[in-house]
Amino acid sequence: MTGASIEATLELWASSLREVKARMRPLFSQARVAASANSFLDGLLGDERRKTGWMRAEAAGDAGPWRQQAILGRGRWDADALRDIVRDYAVEHLGTDDAVLVIDETGFLKQGKASCGVGRQYTGSAGKVTNCQIGVFAAYVSTRGHAFVDRALYLPKSWTADPARLAAAHVPEGTAFATKPALAVQMIERAIAADMPFAWVAADAVYGAGDDLAFFTTWCPAGTTIETLVGVEGHRWDIEDSFETAKNELGLDHNETRSWHGWHRHVSLVMLAFAMLAAIRTRANATPPKRPWTIPRT
Repeated sequence: MTGASIEATLELWASSLREVKARMRPLFSQARVAASANSFLDGLLGDERRKTGWMRAEAAGDAGPWRQQAILGRGRWDADALRDIVRDYAVEHLGTDDAVLVIDETGFLKQGKASCGVGRQYTGSAGKVTNCQIGVFAAYVSTRGHAFVDRALYLPKSWTADPARLAAAHVPEGTAFATKPALAVQMIERAIAADMPFAWVAADAVYGAGDDLAFFTTWCPAGTTIETLVGVEGHRWDIEDSFETAKNELGLDHNETRSWHGWHRHVSLVMLAFAMLAAIRTRANATPPKRPWTIPRT
C-alpha cells in the first residue's frame, strides 16, 4: 500500500472492520452470537499462523474454543446470506464493467471419512489423488483488485448416493450430485441474477474441454483481439494468488468442522476477511499521500 500514510491505513483498517461487522450483524438474532462471529473474524485476521478453534479462542481471551465452534456448528444463521453480503461488498469496492469472473477449485486435505464431501480424489493442492474435500470457488477480478464472491463444496457420488452419510453431515435435503462444471454454472447464474458487473468468465481445464494440450478454448464476440483474450486468461492466476493468501494468512484450510454448514460458514467468513483486505488495499492505494508540512517563507 503505497498511497496512504500509516495513520490513514490504520484508520482504514479500523473503519473497514467496523463496517463488515455491521454488515454481518443482521444474520444473527442474538447479540452474543454476533459478538462471537466478530471474534471469529478477528481471529482470522490475527497474527496466529494456525486459525484453529483453540488458537482463535486464545486470541479472543476465551477459556476454550466452544464459542468459536458454536458459530460454525450449533448456531443458527445462513451462510448463503453471508456469501451474498461478501459478493455485494466486493462489487461495491472492486466493481468494473470489464471485470472477469474466475472459476477454479482447491483441495482441503483431511483425515478420516466423516468430514462432509471427503474422499480420495485428485487435488492440485497436493498434486495427487489423496483424502480431501474439494471446494469450487468464483473470484471477482478487476483492475481494482480481486476477491472471492462464491463457493460450493463438491460432493462425490459416494456421498450423494448415501442418504445416511448425507444426513450425518447435515447436508440439506434434496442435494443431488453435481459435477464441478455444473457447480460453476450455478455460480455464474447467481452472479448474473445479482447484476454483478463483469464481461468475461475464465476457468481451468476441468471446467472446459481439453486433452492436456497447451491451449485455451474460448467463446467470445467476433473481432475480439488476441491481446484481449490473453489479458482475460491471465486473470486466472489471480484466483491462485487468492487461494494461497487465504490459506496462508486467513486459515481457509484450517476448518475443523465436519458438517455441510460448518464448511460453508467457515469459508464464507474467510471470504469476508479476504474481501475486506482487498477493499482496504484498493482504498489505500487510491488515497494520495499527505504533503509534507513545511515552514512558509517570510
